[in-house]
Amino acid sequence: MAGRRVPGALESMVLQRLWAAQGPLTSRAVRESFSEDQRPALTTVLTVLDRLEKKGLVTRTASAAGSLFSAARGESEETASAMGRILGRAQDREAALLHFAGQLDPADVEALRKALTSP
Repeated sequence: MAGRRVPGALESMVLQRLWAAQGPLTSRAVRESFSEDQRPALTTVLTVLDRLEKKGLVTRTASAAGSLFSAARGESEETASAMGRILGRAQDREAALLHFAGQLDPADVEALRKALTSP
């Protein structure tokens, strides 16, 4: 495995794999989805999956093949939730929203405009 990662990076990488999967994955399947030079130890994957489950981001289901893991919510739903949590920490929400909107590309602005004007 490569050197140390940024804190939270492996959790994010595991979630990305669960979101991309066509169904629940075993911990071994999650591990095997990493390229050989990035592949963490199975115990590391199990630890990450356990932490994600405790955070409510992953669900675990027992099966004959062992535990199966799925993302608890879709990627867009989780992203929106994270954005809401971060916005909730801002003392000046309006300023935070204006800075955020100023960083959006035109396609994102249009998508946001449609979302805000649709019933």
